[in-house]
Amino acid sequence: MENLFEAIMLCCLCVGMAVMIVRFARQKSVHLKLDRAIVITFGVGFVLGAIGKAVITPVEWTFALYVVGAYLSYTAAIFSFPQFREKNEVSENE
Repeated sequence: MENLFEAIMLCCLCVGMAVMIVRFARQKSVHLKLDRAIVITFGVGFVLGAIGKAVITPVEWTFALYVVGAYLSYTAAIFSFPQFREKNEVSENE
C-alpha cells in the first residue's frame, strides 16, 4: 500500500513537471526565477529519491518514476532559460 501511494505521489509530481515544461515553452511564466528554483528543487528531490530507492531498498518500479521525474525536471530547467531558445531560433533562421 505504501508503494501505491508513493507511485500516485510521483505521478502527480511528474504531471506538475510536465505542466511547468509547457509553461516555459509557451513563455507564460510570470515569476521566472521562482519557477526555475522550484524546478531545480524538485529535480534534486527526484534524484535523491532515486538514489534512496537504489541504495536502501531493492530497485522497485517506483525507481523508474523517480528517474522520469528527474528527467522532466532537467528538461523544465533547460526550458526555463529563454536565451537558449532565442539563440537556437536565430541559428535556425539563417
